[in-house]
Amino acid sequence: MFITDIISITELSRLTGKSRPTIYKYINDYNVGNYDDIPFSIIELFKMSASCSKSDVILYCHKTYGKNTQACNEKTQEVIELIIKNNAKLDIGKLKTFILEELKK
Repeated sequence: MFITDIISITELSRLTGKSRPTIYKYINDYNVGNYDDIPFSIIELFKMSASCSKSDVILYCHKTYGKNTQACNEKTQEVIELIIKNNAKLDIGKLKTFILEELKK
């Protein structure tokens, strides 16, 4: 399995902050063994995609490239990671409603 079997190029572009053409270039370079022009974090992402889920890819991208997570304190980061890892099991609408209600207090 490769990264594009798990997540779309568009979503990967958004998560990494790289353009779609750049992601395509990295994929092409990776497939032909030209690792010199690929950032180490992207190589690691491609390697891990062989045995991980979409939520693992998203979590890795948020930890590695996420602008929003850099400004978070440790507890907030922990909650974000918990939500990402368990996204399929959660009622996200209910969670959003709860957060919005808490903000009104």
